[in-house]
Amino acid sequence: MAHYKIWKLQDLKEGIDRFYRENGRFPTVSDLDNIEYLPSSRWIQLKFGGMVKVRKELDYKDYHLGSGKYRTEIASQVNKIGLEFEHKIEKFLVNKFGEPFVHIQKRVSGF
Repeated sequence: MAHYKIWKLQDLKEGIDRFYRENGRFPTVSDLDNIEYLPSSRWIQLKFGGMVKVRKELDYKDYHLGSGKYRTEIASQVNKIGLEFEHKIEKFLVNKFGEPFVHIQKRVSGF
């Protein structure tokens, strides 16, 4: 018979703090489903109202990872990765079809 843990807010704090020590950042909702020492994101949503609410109730300074400095960092990383990928695809296409047959969007940088 399966044994189910009854999670309390303090248990979540211990798991979140452990993840932070191991990874240098807070777990995202996507991370939760891959961490064996924390419940699933769906379970947290049902029982506690979601990670934003949990982080807020636990008095973490940065409780909403989808805004502020965290969102800015994510956007910067995604933009950098996207630009690098565009360059690789451009090079691949030019090598395969020749420069006259590859349309390149003019890139806008630095506002």
